Amino acid sequence: MRGFMDFFGFLTGGHRYFPEEWTLADEYEVTSQYEAYSTKLLRNDERV
Repeated sequence: MRGFMDFFGFLTGGHRYFPEEWTLADEYEVTSQYEAYSTKLLRNDERV
């Protein structure tokens, strides 16, 4: 098997780097264009 078994990251085009700025639990809480940068990171299919 090739590739990775786990995913750790984000699905939006950009993201904030400091954990204290990750104020939104997931993309369903986003109400404006740049709020997606504040979502928590994903570990596989779970927000961390």
